[in-house]
Amino acid sequence: MGLADPRRSFSPPACPRFGPTLAEDGSFARKDERVSTADEPTHDDLCEREQRFLLKAIDWDQDLTDHMNDAVKSLAIVLAADQSVRTGAVVTL
Repeated sequence: MGLADPRRSFSPPACPRFGPTLAEDGSFARKDERVSTADEPTHDDLCEREQRFLLKAIDWDQDLTDHMNDAVKSLAIVLAADQSVRTGAVVTL
């Protein structure tokens, strides 16, 4: 007996703010909505923050092991999600 295709058995959860994400026929339930990011930092601002954080860690001899481990775990999740989408298989971490 084979395993169920996870793409067929998965039902996306309803978004708490907006309700169901898919209509009964599988199409999107709502049109896309533009979200303003005018109050968000720019790419350069984010780069500067990261550089300042790293410089502070170097100057103060801070241990960044936890940050590095979290980054590696995040990358593993992204790569597993990509592999799952490409192959249609469940990827175990």
